[in-house]
Amino acid sequence: ELTATGRDAITSGIFGMAVADAVGVPAEFKSREELHANPITDMIGGGAHQQVAGTWSDDTSMALCLAFSIAERNCVDSDDIMKRFCDWYEKGAYSPHGECFDIGMTVAKALGRYAEGIPPDECGGAGLQDNGNGSLMRILPLVYFLTARYGAHFTEHDEAMRLIDLVSSLTHRHPISRVACGIYLCIAACLLLGDAVPDAVQRGVDTTFDRYSSHDGYQAGLDCWTRIRDVSAFAALPEDEI
Repeated sequence: ELTATGRDAITSGIFGMAVADAVGVPAEFKSREELHANPITDMIGGGAHQQVAGTWSDDTSMALCLAFSIAERNCVDSDDIMKRFCDWYEKGAYSPHGECFDIGMTVAKALGRYAEGIPPDECGGAGLQDNGNGSLMRILPLVYFLTARYGAHFTEHDEAMRLIDLVSSLTHRHPISRVACGIYLCIAACLLLGDAVPDAVQRGVDTTFDRYSSHDGYQAGLDCWTRIRDVSAFAALPEDEI
């Protein structure tokens, strides 16, 4: 049973994600130069997808699929999650206007494999070129389940880390994507503990690297993310180096 504080944290996280997503939809595919000249500071319509103001994207729709699945199943049920992804893609479930107006190529391929009968945890692309933000953008709801089940230090539990791998692998199986999801959720767990943002980011990164570096199969992911090991140095990079 969640405390009122726990429910508030979940509500704040999910709503915050959806709001940020909706603000960002009109910015998709725009260059930095365009956005410097015309910054987006509020909900507006238009953009590449010509959506009305306040429209969230596939990021939030797929996160809602994950959130509702975990809440209703009280577990991480990969088959149920994939069915909900398909309901979103094919029927517009969990979308703001009853239709899927955008889907990444890697995600579409994964859902196609699932429709062909491939087991859910084998549907995600595992090649280097299959990487993208498709699993990262939707994985936030998993942190609430992991912290409730295993505590804030869930990286100490093999099963918790297996679940992060599993949820990412539904669409993105390469170590770069899986490690990115681990980093993100560890940072989120630190924020739930009340850490200030810079401290949460550094502690989350350190915790994740400590965990993955002691297990086989993650080196490609760790190599990709070494530049963020020192968060303050990374934050000081000039824009043209990001």
